[in-house]
Amino acid sequence: MDDIERCLEVGRPAVLSITAWRGGERSARAIIRGWQRGSYVLLDIPDESGLGVGPRVGDPCKLRFLADGDACGLDATMIDLGSGSHFSYVKVAWPHAVTMTRVRKHQRVHVHIPCKVQVETGLPLEGEIHDMSAGGCRVALDRPLPQHTNVTIEFVLPGNASPIAAKAETCAVGAFPGGAWLGCKFVDIADDVRYAIDFFVATSAANLRIGSQLSNRILLIYPDLAQAAPLKQALASQGYDVTSAPNLIDGFFWLRASSPSLLLMHAEPMPFRGLDAVKSIRAIPAFENLPIILFGGSQNDRNEAMHAGVTQYLPSSAQVQELVTAVTSALAVST
Repeated sequence: MDDIERCLEVGRPAVLSITAWRGGERSARAIIRGWQRGSYVLLDIPDESGLGVGPRVGDPCKLRFLADGDACGLDATMIDLGSGSHFSYVKVAWPHAVTMTRVRKHQRVHVHIPCKVQVETGLPLEGEIHDMSAGGCRVALDRPLPQHTNVTIEFVLPGNASPIAAKAETCAVGAFPGGAWLGCKFVDIADDVRYAIDFFVATSAANLRIGSQLSNRILLIYPDLAQAAPLKQALASQGYDVTSAPNLIDGFFWLRASSPSLLLMHAEPMPFRGLDAVKSIRAIPAFENLPIILFGGSQNDRNEAMHAGVTQYLPSSAQVQELVTAVTSALAVST
């Protein structure tokens, strides 16, 4: 039994996300119903509306769930989907690997996530989540609420276009000039919401422990990692921490998980065009200002690349040192 099969369990709740390359990421609650090792994983989708319009065979996707205290992430591809009068299902290709991050019970991550706080009566209050854990969050509002107030907090986790509505109770209230802090404890939240929050907190906390400076972290997407070795070595020699991905499916995962300060991408990262990927990345609010350098394409594609949202474009004639210089320049402008 391999690592992937060990973390699967029939009936285990999960979150299925269609990877953001067309119109932003969409997620839906899923239940693992079975698998054939090396071939596929079968999922039941109780409510497919979260996946948006038009998921199709061949779409890259991610399956996220908790297993024995680990937040698990599987990158895969949809190979079959269908629905009947009382069910919907998705079959995804057997993934190459599983990424696991230990969920610590009391770990917290500092964030700045806009939110709306809905009380039982009245209009929702605009606020911002300033830190989050698996069990709750701290919210800044322009006015306080009483302790032990039942609220619903609506927000979107970074890198995910699907909104979350989490029920909570205000357990602590504190004032600051012009507003108030609410310490909120999540209560009675749905399994898919809990798994999404746990996975986000675990992977975000892991990113903070990597130890490298955010300004030095590069994500390199290159279809042939052997050919990319000289470029990776040249970047490393300049003090950059480089994470490599051979395709967009892996690249999208590491984009969310490693929080790079710059994306360096080949113009033809299988299975989709780099320009299509750039447009999808720019559609995610968390990455709308991320420096993106696209390289390896035709000189004639420069205008289209810049229109798609690329920070810099270098054709296939560019040498390794030119790419390193472009990275340094792009980071200098963004900081």
